[in-house]
Amino acid sequence: MLVATTGASLLMVSFGGASDAPLDARIVIENFSFGGDVPMPVGSTATVTNRDGVAHTWTADSGAFDSDVIGPDASFSFTFDQPGDIPSFCSIHP
Repeated sequence: MLVATTGASLLMVSFGGASDAPLDARIVIENFSFGGDVPMPVGSTATVTNRDGVAHTWTADSGAFDSDVIGPDASFSFTFDQPGDIPSFCSIHP
């Protein structure tokens, strides 16, 4: 299941439960913080939307994904096909 540490510049996601049906999760970047705690089995898609007035990224420490620049009110989606822990952050504002 996805475990998201919210209200910080780092978002940790943990995926498991492959037998559960995939779902779509919404994560918001607001006030330079990631927000959104959503249970998420493998095969699910997370969409990060930037609600700040400046650009951000959603970048995995491992290199599993990198959104490139997400402008204000823009979004980036990624489907998680492997279980595990994936720390992520904004590479513009680490």
